[in-house]
This record gives sequence, C-alpha cells and structure tokens, in this order.
Amino acid sequence: MADLKMEIGRRVRQLRRARRGPGQRGLTIRALARRAALSEDYLNKLELGRYMPSAETLLALAAALDVRVADLLPHTERHDERGEALDELCAVASRFSASEIRYLIAVVGTVMDYPRP
Repeated sequence: MADLKMEIGRRVRQLRRARRGPGQRGLTIRALARRAALSEDYLNKLELGRYMPSAETLLALAAALDVRVADLLPHTERHDERGEALDELCAVASRFSASEIRYLIAVVGTVMDYPRP
C-alpha cells in the first residue's frame, strides 16, 4: 500500500509540474490545490506519498489537471505491439475535443470499410 501511495504522489507531482500555470513552467502546489479545492498541506503530503487519496480526491485532481483518473494511477507495462499502438493512439486523441474524436472515429470507420487490395 505504501508503494501505491508513493506512486500516486509521484504521478500527481509529475502531472502538476507538466501543466503550465500563468507565467510559469508548471503549476504550483497552491494553484493545483485551488483548482482541486484541496488544502496545500494535504496536496503536499499526498505528493510525498503520506496520504492515500479517496476516489473523490482523485476525481478532483484529474479534473484540475485535465487528465483521466487512470493517468494518476501507476501504469502497468504493456509489452505487446498492439498495447503500445493503443497507448500511442490514446495519447494523440487525448489532445482532441469530444467532437474531434467523434470525427476521427467516423474517418477511421470510413477508411476501414474501404476494400483493401
């Protein structure tokens, strides 16, 4: 359980630092705490692996960081080619809006319906 708390804390810190704040290279703990309606002290200790976040906290952090809850959890390694390709596709699609994703699905469906030589 301690390893899981540490991994979640590391992921939150990594994602927080990767987000751009106003005039900064990454979000501060204060900025993320405000966005997620958490205390700075709690968020700091969570990043240090001292707390196990509740499902509600994970949802708030995911929304504040604009990521999926799954992105806050430790990743299991996929060593197969299909899994790697799916990860790549998800990474690309995560930058699109919902309507753009639906459009992409329609385009892919049309292309896949076309007879192949």
